[in-house]
Amino acid sequence: MNAVHKLIVQCCLAAYFVSCGRFTHDEPDYNKIEYGGILHKKDESVSKQDKDIIAVIQFSYNFVKERFPLSVPDFLNQTKTSDIQKLELVYSIDEENPIYQEDLLEDGHDGVSPLHLILFGFLYKFTLYWETEKTAGFAHQFAVSMFPKEVLSIYSHTFLDLHSHTQRPSTSVPCGNNPQPMDIQSDVLLQSDEGSQEYSPKDASHWLKDSQKLSCEVEPVNLENGYSSKRNFTVMSFNTWNMNSLSGKDKHYVKRIKDFGEVLAKTKPDIIGFQEVRYEYSKGGQLGPSQVQHLADMLEGYQFVFQPGQLQPNSLYEGRTEEGVAIFSKYPIISVNHLLLFRNRSNSADTHQRVCLHAVVSHSTGKTHILNTHLSLSHEAREKAVVEIWRYVRQLQGPVIFMGDLNAEPDERAIKFLRGEVSLEKQQTTGFVDVWFESHGREVPGLTYNTLKKELSKRIDYIFMKKSKDMQLVEVTTPDNKQRGHKAASDHLPVFAKFTLATPNT
Repeated sequence: MNAVHKLIVQCCLAAYFVSCGRFTHDEPDYNKIEYGGILHKKDESVSKQDKDIIAVIQFSYNFVKERFPLSVPDFLNQTKTSDIQKLELVYSIDEENPIYQEDLLEDGHDGVSPLHLILFGFLYKFTLYWETEKTAGFAHQFAVSMFPKEVLSIYSHTFLDLHSHTQRPSTSVPCGNNPQPMDIQSDVLLQSDEGSQEYSPKDASHWLKDSQKLSCEVEPVNLENGYSSKRNFTVMSFNTWNMNSLSGKDKHYVKRIKDFGEVLAKTKPDIIGFQEVRYEYSKGGQLGPSQVQHLADMLEGYQFVFQPGQLQPNSLYEGRTEEGVAIFSKYPIISVNHLLLFRNRSNSADTHQRVCLHAVVSHSTGKTHILNTHLSLSHEAREKAVVEIWRYVRQLQGPVIFMGDLNAEPDERAIKFLRGEVSLEKQQTTGFVDVWFESHGREVPGLTYNTLKKELSKRIDYIFMKKSKDMQLVEVTTPDNKQRGHKAASDHLPVFAKFTLATPNT
């Protein structure tokens, strides 16, 4: 058996262990994993003189220079860089222990030579910042993926306009078009989020990664009815159908993703939550391999964050393949978190780790929390996940929008729980509003799936809003160009909602 065949066997073993419950316990240890199949391991010996670090910084500088040429200094040496976090993406079949290259060889390990971890590349997090004039400056925050060696992809790019001062800047975070100074000397530009945890560390350990706090203030405008400012904004939830196509041929994806972009261009959402966003190394040329890059190219000027949920098993023999969710925003993204949701690895319907991505966007009325997820195929996992999400959301201050492909129809218990109609796990009620029901009632089905067939049959894509007197729903639609089968841009229709935000006078 050669090494490639043995890699395939390992994939089959992983699937077998999931199906028969051979793991040490059903739920992953969220303290150990960064996301499904990847252990959390930081490289503590990072230097800005390392060749890979130099390459990553140059790549990111070029990315910004191409998109925002007037706001970027002419030379890289005019750019400052925060401390860089480097995460090693260490593979694990059981999500408890790392797998070594020697484990997959016919002769095994000789017991003397050093062991070599199976790495699926690296993820770098850092900030580039500079001043272009005495009164203006910019900070660009990045997450950059490397796989294989020297092949780079932008996973996240957010940016802020800064006011510079002769003295050391304060730690306030800019808001909307009236930015305040920020501490750009810090290796972490944003601070920890407000709100206290009411659960023990054991229960909440997998909830947040890189939790951030914001400090946003809006200039008073003295409007009537007790509000200082108002703003309309639009939100879309859209499943990309990853890199699939009906024919299985790459050329069909190239055309489909262009059609997908046309749907976005017609609706022009301010904020978009994408599901099934894929990085697939085996796809080359026009295909990527990074789908978030395709979306960023189509949505010029948007900030974006991408969070993988699961490394796919075929990564062992086809190269790194992972899938997750992304949030794109016309407004500044000033904070990013993610929740690793409940997963029962002994359930064959729950083989993929699911994630809920949380971004906080800043605008003239303050801040809005945006959450995006793609729930499991397992009823059990969905019910536990929505409880986790609501327990987290209810601690957030200010307007909240929660959206995604929930893989559940409106009468399922998980969705009824989100609407506050049933209780789950002693959690009695939620403060969510199903915006489709709010706008159209229950008589209009709002079907979103499956466009690969002649007729749609299910509603499994949703936008919810947390009840708030400061946010009002205007309208909700499911934009449909009536294309079906191989002509469809995705196997899902998007959900599109318009809201009005208002900031009360204080």
